[in-house]
Amino acid sequence: MRLGSKRYIITLVALLTLIIAGIALASVWLTERFNLNGVEAFGVLLSLSGIGAVFIAGLVTAGTPVLRDIFASYQNLFKLDSLSHPLLLRLQKTAPGTYHHSLNVANLSYMAAKKIGANATLARIGAYYHDIGKIKNPNFYTENQKDGQNPHQKLDPKDSAEIIIRHIIDGIKLCRRYKLPDEIIDFIPEHSGTTLVYYFYDQAKKQTNSEVYKRDYRYPGPKPMSKETAIVMLADSVEAATKSIKKLSPDKISDLVEKIIGQKQADRQLDLSGLSDTDLDKIKDVFTQLLGKINQRRISYPKQK
Repeated sequence: MRLGSKRYIITLVALLTLIIAGIALASVWLTERFNLNGVEAFGVLLSLSGIGAVFIAGLVTAGTPVLRDIFASYQNLFKLDSLSHPLLLRLQKTAPGTYHHSLNVANLSYMAAKKIGANATLARIGAYYHDIGKIKNPNFYTENQKDGQNPHQKLDPKDSAEIIIRHIIDGIKLCRRYKLPDEIIDFIPEHSGTTLVYYFYDQAKKQTNSEVYKRDYRYPGPKPMSKETAIVMLADSVEAATKSIKKLSPDKISDLVEKIIGQKQADRQLDLSGLSDTDLDKIKDVFTQLLGKINQRRISYPKQK
């Protein structure tokens, strides 16, 4: 349930409470002001209650469609918070490396969101589906490659970057086909924001003397628009990066988490997320504590300068 939905419910409940309290206070004031006896006071209370009932009925009538949508959305999320969803089972079978990566990201995201008071369940579910587009062309992603076979070795860096970036569009299409709600689909483009596919950008610069444009190697965006999608962006990056470290240690993990989050800030990827510096400090602590338990390796790509 999004923050706006929670605010709507809180506002509606507050208005109903205010009306009821107002009726009670008005009855007491009128009784004392005009020195009414018991029967008269009861009549005033009954009249005010009738007026209040009309207001409450109007509020409930106006609010019912919105509340219905809110709770329907909540129920849909509850159903998606299961690894038995057909789309996740398909990911597990087709791209097992991506599937396990997504579970790790989901765990990191849930704990980080919970720590800062964000919607932890939404963050976890969004993380399950953030890389779902890798179902198409799974072998082009390092976590799914076996026996050192890397199809990118036969491709131009720009073509490789286009394939990597394409998993965003493929993921959105898949989720729409399976009728996932927009609040989950948002995680697919926003977890990558407008970041640079640095490895292939770096390869392109090394292979040509002509100018290489960063815009050709950036994800389309948008940047994260909520705390939850931003958390998944950060969890995705740090979880993947730890796979390139041969010997993990608390200090190495802490330095890596600090560096990656700093890079996202410097690239202005978190500007629209609503995350505060205090939030980021808490997220760093959570990531540092949990990442030591994840030891799967990935190919070590050159670090971004």
